[in-house]
Amino acid sequence: MNDQQNVRQIRKAIDDTDDGILELIELRIKLAGEMAAAKQGDEGHSPLRPAREAAILERLRQRARSASALLIEVIWRELIGQGRQAQGPMRLVLFSRADAWLIEECARRHFSSAIAVEWAESREEALEAACRYPVIAVLDAKVEDSGLTSLGELRTLTGALVGFAYARVTSEANTP
Repeated sequence: MNDQQNVRQIRKAIDDTDDGILELIELRIKLAGEMAAAKQGDEGHSPLRPAREAAILERLRQRARSASALLIEVIWRELIGQGRQAQGPMRLVLFSRADAWLIEECARRHFSSAIAVEWAESREEALEAACRYPVIAVLDAKVEDSGLTSLGELRTLTGALVGFAYARVTSEANTP
């Protein structure tokens, strides 16, 4: 076999792999929709499950042989976010006094490009939205005693801290 034939075969294998990955992504999103239907009777259902999401990421990082931890995080945070949106629309409500573009970019990377973004006039407005609606409040400063679950810190790819996320989360101990 010559080099050109080998290149064509490898390209075909890559294309077939891409098709398989797309099929699996579509299946994952479909299953997330089925999960929403299965939980429909769950009073106060929230599609946010921070502990489960963290466990998924950690499990996959441990299993990876060639994929970097960053690649795992970027891809699966997006997949998890797409699945979360399939369970019911959520929004990001952001507040930042500086570097608004940076906090928005980090929030989208952390919670998915599928989620709608709005801006609040104040931290209190963002937190109030998270208390009342299916909203993730992303703020430029940490808050105490908000009555919401902390979803953790938001960081740039280089590790710089840019914000904190909060939302109303159904007790994870009582949900599948």
